[in-house]
Amino acid sequence: MNGHFRYWCGGREIGNFRLETSLRDVLFMLDGMRRDMGKRQNTRFWNMSPTDMFRLVDAGLFGKRDVAPLELSIEEQWARHNIGPSVDVFDDWKVFVVENETRGRVVFARHPYTNVEMVEMNAGEVDTTLESTRAALDEIYEREKAAQQNP
Repeated sequence: MNGHFRYWCGGREIGNFRLETSLRDVLFMLDGMRRDMGKRQNTRFWNMSPTDMFRLVDAGLFGKRDVAPLELSIEEQWARHNIGPSVDVFDDWKVFVVENETRGRVVFARHPYTNVEMVEMNAGEVDTTLESTRAALDEIYEREKAAQQNP
């Protein structure tokens, strides 16, 4: 189940759409993100600039302990804000989301992560989009499985 995948956010492509990737792996990554639906609020992150939020979450999740202690990132469950699938087309990208009661922000950057960008939207919009994408990929996956079992 190979194909092309990216996020399209605020008129910007996030991910390398030119590469072909395993859509099955994307599906499994989206399955994992599903458990964090509706749990993307964090007052600390919301009140920060997009660049500061990006740097702090990145440090907490990817090992810059002098910037963000591991204990804090675990206690506050910062991983729920990471919506960048661990697949090759996102190797050069980091994508985080934070929400308040009514609004959401997608904060992202491409390696070397010097130009941090932000797109604002309605709260829940990211989760709704991720879930509809996951459901569509799941349908394709189930059809592919059935076709392989019944040639």
